Amino acid sequence: VEIVSKEEKIKFKMFSRECTMHRKQKMFGQDYKFSGITVKKHKGEMPALIQKCVEFSQKNYPELEANAILANLYGPSDYISPHRDDKGYVKHEQILEAGSAYVMQGKEFQKVLTHEVGKGSGIRLSLTIREFK
Repeated sequence: VEIVSKEEKIKFKMFSRECTMHRKQKMFGQDYKFSGITVKKHKGEMPALIQKCVEFSQKNYPELEANAILANLYGPSDYISPHRDDKGYVKHEQILEAGSAYVMQGKEFQKVLTHEVGKGSGIRLSLTIREFK
């Protein structure tokens, strides 16, 4: 949380309008490019929590070959709207309690199911473990 909180919210263009993301982001492991945006990787030592998440993923999901983590920090009014990472979707609601994890694994998962982080109370941290080849 300390490292990500120092970041500025990313600005981007949508329909020729400048917008600001409703969260702060930091990448661990390598740079992350999406939608014309690059989230630069953390230059310092990987924090213990991040390293433990990578190790947990490598141990429990070896087929994933986890090598990077995207950290999203949400303030009380921050969010990411429901979205999918490809066309078409199926609605599936799964509300997670604080401190829980949900594995969105497999090539088809993010193509057919939407996911979001809604507004909440207090600070929330979302860690997305990823594989880059």
